[in-house]
Amino acid sequence: CAEGRQAYWVCTLIDDSETLEAQAAEAIAQELAARLPQLRVGLVHVHHLLGARAELVAALGAAEIPYGITLHDHYLACPTIALVDDRGEYCHATTDVDACRRCLTAQRRFAGIDIAAWRAAHARLLAGARFVVAPTRSVADTLARYFPELRATVIAHGIDLGRITSSPPAAIDGRNPAGAVPQAAPSAPPEADSAVASMLAAASAD
Repeated sequence: CAEGRQAYWVCTLIDDSETLEAQAAEAIAQELAARLPQLRVGLVHVHHLLGARAELVAALGAAEIPYGITLHDHYLACPTIALVDDRGEYCHATTDVDACRRCLTAQRRFAGIDIAAWRAAHARLLAGARFVVAPTRSVADTLARYFPELRATVIAHGIDLGRITSSPPAAIDGRNPAGAVPQAAPSAPPEADSAVASMLAAASAD
């Protein structure tokens, strides 16, 4: 970064942990900001918010840094993640707020959560995202029940995004010219090409 080169920094935790040997996003952000005052963050890719404080969620939505979200489960709609009641049974993705309040109240771990405020905060977060990715159509459709404005791009787990290549209309001496549009490697399903390209274009848009 100090040399003006692009870098990716992956943090698997929000806060520091005494039991896990992993880097916490908040601590690393403070350290990088102190060491590299000229650092400019180009994109934040959110994979989960479990353990994140409400202030952090609000700050992300209010910041001018572009961000995208990958939805791995139903956490943004329900803190139980799997949409289960106090008996461990699937709730069939009910969107009835009163029913959800009763369900969460019956589960001591979630009893203090205001589910209406929970979903409202996450709806604002989703609305501000440059892209939203879901691993399956089921996850995308289920979350759309809670967030009607959600338009998630479905990219299945197992597609090797590390093998994304640049495929321009024409190559020069067998090499790709600068500015080529990233596309999925041939081994990925065809529909991944346009999905990945659209996601990257949205993320890089001004």
